[in-house]
Amino acid sequence: MKLKRCCIFCLCLMGGIWAACAGPLLDYQRSLIGGTHVSLSRQFIVHDVPPGTLPSPFLLDQSNLVELDPTLLTVSCERIKKCLLKELGMRDAWMGKIFIGLHPAGISEEPISVTPARFGAEWDYELDMPDHVERARLVSAIVEVLLLEIADRGSERSTEIPTWLSQGMSREVMFTSEEELVLEKPNKIENGLDVSRLTRTNVVDSPLLQAHADLLAMPPLKIEELSWPKMGQFDGAAAEQYRSSAQLLVHDLLQLNDGRECLRAFLGELPRHLNWQIAFLRAFRSHFGTQLEWEKWWALQLVQFTGRDLAQTWQPAESWQKLDEIVRPYVDVRTEASDLPTHTHVTLQAIIRDWDVVRQTQLLQEKSQQLLLLRLHVSQNLVYLVDDYRRTLYDYLKKRDSSGVNPYGRARSSPIRDQLAKETIHTLDVLEERRQQLRPNPQIPPTITAKTASNN
Repeated sequence: MKLKRCCIFCLCLMGGIWAACAGPLLDYQRSLIGGTHVSLSRQFIVHDVPPGTLPSPFLLDQSNLVELDPTLLTVSCERIKKCLLKELGMRDAWMGKIFIGLHPAGISEEPISVTPARFGAEWDYELDMPDHVERARLVSAIVEVLLLEIADRGSERSTEIPTWLSQGMSREVMFTSEEELVLEKPNKIENGLDVSRLTRTNVVDSPLLQAHADLLAMPPLKIEELSWPKMGQFDGAAAEQYRSSAQLLVHDLLQLNDGRECLRAFLGELPRHLNWQIAFLRAFRSHFGTQLEWEKWWALQLVQFTGRDLAQTWQPAESWQKLDEIVRPYVDVRTEASDLPTHTHVTLQAIIRDWDVVRQTQLLQEKSQQLLLLRLHVSQNLVYLVDDYRRTLYDYLKKRDSSGVNPYGRARSSPIRDQLAKETIHTLDVLEERRQQLRPNPQIPPTITAKTASNN
């Protein structure tokens, strides 16, 4: 009898220690009262709203809120994570679990809290959110906690994600996703099954179209304003001003040659520094040596962005094709002097390597001008590539002419001239790789699909 009591006491003691260590993340009472729903990757664990709770009267006038179903919420979280990892160029290698507790919504704009807790060498996170929430706020909360989980991996202390990064990445994820991120609770019954109808109508040609409209109506924010949001910055129109500016900043950083690598490095540097600016400059040191250089770059990006009418730009597929026609022009080529000319494609690399100065100069200047005009209408994802092509041709012609040429024939051979051509051809090869990576996939027209809750 004494042994039995001792065993029971030990088991109770172990259970008490476990519950104390788990804290808010593994609320034992909540798991007994409500159900638990685990996502496909098992990173997200969602707890039901405690039964017997009544909805708040204010919900009757809140048509902009989505009622969160715990099962569908796990699917939404996985979709948001998939899109975020795509933007960062990462595979799914999560380490920390994310526990989401739902409670009855009581007031409008109710805050969503994130609580990190460390267990051994790993971090887990608890999200406490209302069961009715705006789509954008839900996506923002999930993106923020995912960025936090990525940054905290292997770290002894939990870091803080800069507001501009979480807000900007959230908007980028929302406007680049090819599928509905936030799934609503089924609202119709057909043949005994709960059905939700999803209509994909929010896919746009440019993810920055809304940001462009916002920043034409309101001045874009400077780096300092994005870094330290002022009081009331997330109220009304000021909130859209901030989120649009942050989205443009994140989008432009990702468009840098190694932007994704730098952003991943930034997340890894965050826990090592109390000041996120130091972590940023270390991660992006190949682009910005100082804070001032970053601010100057951002000022230039704003001028270029607000000076383009995104409503008049071509779709990505047409933009890519127009660029292809410029960098791979059709020309008449003769294999022998007596042969008839053949109309065929030729690359800019071949023009620099094989053509004489007169023909080379004439065609490259023409292509440089065409690239300048193309920039006015090309889709936003190709703007920086077009700029790099034009800058490469301009630098080549300028440096080549300064080294001395024979205007009536081939350039005088010299080590400097040969090295310049070799470096330019290498740069064009790199740009060609980027261009092929940006080649758009065939578009799938929007469709109306019927999905049951069990399929979701």
